[in-house]
Amino acid sequence: MAIDDIIKADVFFTHQKNPNQYCYNFETTVSSEPATQDLEEFATVFVAIIMPGIKAWSDESVIFNCVKTSLVVRGDPDDDSVPLPVIKNLGDAAGTRMTLDALPGQCSAVVQTLKSIDEVKPRTRGRDFITGLVETDQTDGLWTQATADLVLNRYDTVIIGTLAGVGAGRYLYGNFSPTQQAENVNKDFVSNGGLVPDPETFGDAPFSEVTLSRMQQLVRTQRLRQPEDPCLELLVDET
Repeated sequence: MAIDDIIKADVFFTHQKNPNQYCYNFETTVSSEPATQDLEEFATVFVAIIMPGIKAWSDESVIFNCVKTSLVVRGDPDDDSVPLPVIKNLGDAAGTRMTLDALPGQCSAVVQTLKSIDEVKPRTRGRDFITGLVETDQTDGLWTQATADLVLNRYDTVIIGTLAGVGAGRYLYGNFSPTQQAENVNKDFVSNGGLVPDPETFGDAPFSEVTLSRMQQLVRTQRLRQPEDPCLELLVDET
């Protein structure tokens, strides 16, 4: 893979029977070959280093299905390779916080990922909705400091810190704006889901390194799709 390639890692899971996912973006800082092998290596590193931290804030009703890593932006406009996404099956692994009272599925903690405390423009600021937290993580609709410590420690020390040190700082965690990228892309250079920057705007890929995270104190709600489960019966009045 080329320097400045942008890789996306999607973590697919279900929580209380509702499908959901986390998305994380990384930029490569060194060149390597071939691209498919690099995606395979990154997927292995992600599962080994980051997934334990995600499981650690999740109660046992969160079931993790798989991680998919894919190339979303090519750093080199002359590179016409099309590496296929790499999928790592997680074996329906459950969150590691056991026998706790889960909050309703739509209750989420909102984590902001920032380039710096002064850099809070919408296109350089990320926002993650963290689900799978439990009743004792909040008091009167406000997340406790212990909960913030649990979640933000995983961001600051694992995702931002530890992963940046893998392979001599090979992967840089950051925020990626598809909207801004679309403005920079010539449609003639789009192929098979991989975006190639227009040569005239090459080097302007909308990726912003994340150096810190913070969590909103209010318990927020996340709108989720709720497909009907064909294996469950409809309830009727039996009185």
